[in-house]
Amino acid sequence: MTQTSLLIRSLFTIGLMAAIGIGITTAATSSVMAETSQAPTCTWQRAGTASFESYFGAGVVDTNENKLYVYGGVDNRGNVNNTMSSIDYSTATSPSGGTSKNEGSGTRQRYGLAAAYVPNSDAGMKGSIYFMGGADDIGSDTSTTRGSSDTFMYNIETGSFSPVTTSGRNLGERLFHAAAYDPTNNMIVITGGVGDCSMVDSTGGCGNADTNETLYMKLTDTGVVVESGPSGGPNRTYGHTMVYDSTGNRILAFGGTRNGTRGTADMWELPLADLATASWSALGTSGTAPAVAFHTAAFDSVNNRMIVNGGGTANYFSGSEATDRRTRALDLGHASGTPTWVDLGATTNPNERLGGVAGFINTASLTGMVMATGRTKYSTSGEGTTQNPTRNSELLTCTEAVPTTPPPATTTPPPATTPPPGTTPSTPTPVTPTVEPDPDAEVCPNLDTKVPASVIAAALGSPDSVSGWGELCNPSLAPSIWNSRRHNLSLRNPGSPYNPLYNGVVYKCGCP
Repeated sequence: MTQTSLLIRSLFTIGLMAAIGIGITTAATSSVMAETSQAPTCTWQRAGTASFESYFGAGVVDTNENKLYVYGGVDNRGNVNNTMSSIDYSTATSPSGGTSKNEGSGTRQRYGLAAAYVPNSDAGMKGSIYFMGGADDIGSDTSTTRGSSDTFMYNIETGSFSPVTTSGRNLGERLFHAAAYDPTNNMIVITGGVGDCSMVDSTGGCGNADTNETLYMKLTDTGVVVESGPSGGPNRTYGHTMVYDSTGNRILAFGGTRNGTRGTADMWELPLADLATASWSALGTSGTAPAVAFHTAAFDSVNNRMIVNGGGTANYFSGSEATDRRTRALDLGHASGTPTWVDLGATTNPNERLGGVAGFINTASLTGMVMATGRTKYSTSGEGTTQNPTRNSELLTCTEAVPTTPPPATTTPPPATTPPPGTTPSTPTPVTPTVEPDPDAEVCPNLDTKVPASVIAAALGSPDSVSGWGELCNPSLAPSIWNSRRHNLSLRNPGSPYNPLYNGVVYKCGCP
């Protein structure tokens, strides 16, 4: 099979990495939490280091191996590099147990590029990371640097880089754009960016965003084809983030800046069930959203939320740059029915962080958002504008609040019956109640080889106690023959073993 196929179609009907929800017990707990609106207790902890200091590189998490990759970026001397670093959490039992490795040099020196991890459909085979655009120089006092339109790929299986030849639309010269992999259609969605930029204060920074089109980079059996997507949405934005929402089968785009002066709190969604009618629309939220750009974000597939950390709020690439250190989450399953911004109140927020990379890991020992590299805000001294890039990685872990269940009301027991003299009281035979499965619930093929029969039976008998049941495949559209309700019982992550806490059953649209 060619690497460009990678070919997830056989793994997904409506979503890879699963309409994420937890098992039956956890789903019930989450419902109680939502009703009581109790916030989790979250903490950032040091979680290893990349092999180099940088900011404005590109990074992804290999979700099959729970491994964070970082590529390129700018060092503290203003040099642009082409090095790949990784931090492996697959066997770590604590945040500090991540194993770092220098994966070698790539084919391009780049910063401000976008990246997307694409799994491989062949069993036991590792996937690839696609890199798009970016620039090779940070500019000078008198010039700006153009973004590039090239694409290259890192094959995780072979540990090698190679250029990617595309057909169809040209990517255009872009940097500080955003990308996310869509497993439903086996393609990479690319939005926004700016064509030229200088990170030198005297040149006025990057100016206005100058793109107005979403691009679909489709990974086909015969090659990589770039097609035009919908206009609008986050396209006239740069420094924003995008994630794939596996529960809602949609792309979420957040924040960024339109002119390099101030950040935005714009929240956009792109449904993926039908590309012929797909369009960007503003996602209504409640709570207080941060207005940031060059922040980090990751989709928390366990708790159905997007987590956002840090970023800048105003005056980018200048001595008066302003930053934000807080960590917030957009709770997509809030009891109110409206996605709600929540300040996670992390007790040890990392130092201000711009231009870092992030993703979500989920192992038997560690679950949470992992973030690496980036820099502090610019500062002006007698020698000019300076910054402090880092190689540190941090892991955000949260203990979800579980309210105390009140004891049942006290009742008066019935009077004891004394058996007649000379008789021995009999022990009643316990009767197991028969639970009839819901006729609309369907079990995905081979689930019985991965999940205990008792768990499947309980999920079929009480489907409304399991995450996802009855929800629309695309909650932003009305029910129709193209937008049915979730009724297929599967694992949250079909590629991982069953675990009642970290990889339970969930109802999805279709089966892997």
